[in-house]
Amino acid sequence: MNFNMGFMPSIEKRIVTERCSTIRALARQVLKGHWFDAILVLFTVYIITNLPVMIVTAVYSNYFVNLLCNIYSVFIRGPLMAGSAYYFLRLFRQEDNGIKDLMFAKEYCAQGAILYMHIMLRVILGMLLFVIPGVLAAFKYSQSFYVLADDPRKMPYQCLAESKYIMQGNKMKLFLLNLSFIGWYIVSSIPQSIAETFAMPANFYTAQYSLDELLTIMEGISADPKVIVASLLHILVEVYVMAAMAAFYDIATCKLSVGGLDYGNVDYAAASGTAYDPFTGEETNFKDADNE
Repeated sequence: MNFNMGFMPSIEKRIVTERCSTIRALARQVLKGHWFDAILVLFTVYIITNLPVMIVTAVYSNYFVNLLCNIYSVFIRGPLMAGSAYYFLRLFRQEDNGIKDLMFAKEYCAQGAILYMHIMLRVILGMLLFVIPGVLAAFKYSQSFYVLADDPRKMPYQCLAESKYIMQGNKMKLFLLNLSFIGWYIVSSIPQSIAETFAMPANFYTAQYSLDELLTIMEGISADPKVIVASLLHILVEVYVMAAMAAFYDIATCKLSVGGLDYGNVDYAAASGTAYDPFTGEETNFKDADNE
């Protein structure tokens, strides 16, 4: 199969037939004993992404400062998404992992930033044309950071093309997998919504605000300690989701096979696969989790 970007895929793929409950079970299994570390990784990402913006806008806020903060967010999100993908791939493959894996973001900062901007541009253009093309673009390129984390020797355009290739026939499965977390997202949003309500000015719904004033108020709400603490539950859900996404990637790219799927009695002993470690240059066997 030829890519429209002019090269053959260097990655295997298959249609994911495992049930969403099976993929979630794999995620929960590898998270046992690692929840705290995984939460710490995503909380660190949250702090790096948001804390500088909160401090700057709290000290001095105007259109120019807000623009610089938005530019900072755009440039920092890509590398951190690549670092997060690298951590969760290593976690799912049960390799030595930890917060040090976020150094991947530093090592491949330019690739992560370029990749993020390309994806955002495609999604935004799709949204401007019509909502559905934008959503499809988001799913089409959803595996790009995992492709980069799996093999950082690949250029951003290769990551985009291989993600597009991986997602052929798998978009609906990924949509259903994301949808299966909707209950968790609703539950995690309740404390944050309550905290945001208490952080709002008393006359928020009756007063007239300019756009700059409204942005300042929203930034103040997001920086409120009550809101930050309440958002930790959302980070917990994100850990669960990211582990499931790593499982989805390894299954879709033939790095992991799961057997014994009869009526939900999963035989994890049938799982097998290998992974390339960009720091050591070695192929590492996937060490299957212990059966329960």
